[in-house]
Amino acid sequence: MMVYSRYSRVSKKTYDELKDYFEIILEFDSNDDYQCVLYKIKKLSIEQKRVWFLVGSNDQLNWECLQVAQTKENILTEISEDVNFMLSYDYSKMVSRIPADRRIKKSSTFYENIYEIDLDSASNIDERRKYSYSKMKEEYVHFRIVLLKVDEYLGLSNFENENENVLNMIEIAKPLYAEAMLAYDMLAKYWNMYNSGVDGQAIMCFLEKQRNYIIENP
Repeated sequence: MMVYSRYSRVSKKTYDELKDYFEIILEFDSNDDYQCVLYKIKKLSIEQKRVWFLVGSNDQLNWECLQVAQTKENILTEISEDVNFMLSYDYSKMVSRIPADRRIKKSSTFYENIYEIDLDSASNIDERRKYSYSKMKEEYVHFRIVLLKVDEYLGLSNFENENENVLNMIEIAKPLYAEAMLAYDMLAKYWNMYNSGVDGQAIMCFLEKQRNYIIENP
């Protein structure tokens, strides 16, 4: 797994650098029983339209950002499904059953070749989630699901504007923009941007800003 060259000069931020913007809502380990974790998830109470992300660690000190998402509704359902894909499937066994000539490597926005999958399943989003999340379980022991404090992270806590259109645009776009910004800041391993969406456009803006900075500060 290697970071794509166009992102190799990104100043990656650590979990500890950004932790003031985070709220941990769930912790579990790779050997936990899914039903036990599901019970914890069902006890959570979270308002909708939140940006959330998954981090993994092997020492509970250094946390790697694995996935970022923003959910308008049914956030607990999405989290439950992702944790199920992680804890209920064995990545190595699934890959070992794929014929060599049908096995392909999948990449993320920032990294090349992060997991393998059956060619016939590669176009199915649930199959991709199954392989990618179960691969995370093989790489890490400890996991956290964390909410992002979007307004604080984007510097909007004290933002005031009387233009209703501006306020509407910010409200509509800020979860998507915050998702992309966090994924970029932490180089989320398994995150994939939607090229023509707000996140894809945001990543292009971040890269352009980085290129300009490099030109001005060779």
